[in-house]
Amino acid sequence: MISRHPLFILLDKELNDIVRESNYLLSAQDALHKDLPAVHPQLDQIVYIAMASTIEKLYGGMEKCLQRIAANVDEFSPKGDSWHKDLIDQMEIATEDRPAVLSHDTANALHIFRAFRHRERNIYGSVLDRQRILALTEDALALLKAFRDDISKFERAMGEE
Repeated sequence: MISRHPLFILLDKELNDIVRESNYLLSAQDALHKDLPAVHPQLDQIVYIAMASTIEKLYGGMEKCLQRIAANVDEFSPKGDSWHKDLIDQMEIATEDRPAVLSHDTANALHIFRAFRHRERNIYGSVLDRQRILALTEDALALLKAFRDDISKFERAMGEE
């Protein structure tokens, strides 16, 4: 059996947790196809609020993976007001010690979810844009796949060095 670096074992654990969390989005999508207002007048809004919260958690988990890489491989984690943005930018750029962790497309998608996370944390659920939540749900599931692919490519590249 091939021994794996502890960083990649921890990344796998985090990614598995994110995938489990993403299943809540699929359940919520299914719930929206039911006549929720007949059960309770505000139940459909509660589902949208839960979806927004889950999307935010998915982004947070992906960001945590990037923080682990920054701390353990780069030995540098961005600081200051723009650290969330800077972290994504850092992971898109190859260094002397590692290849780029994120593709350009994945980094761009993460920036969209970073902005959403900031907004979602600072507004009330009653003002969430339902159509935006539905679109972001689909995009979040696609982003998760791309992110996992990028991390797998990164691990393979690091193993070749």
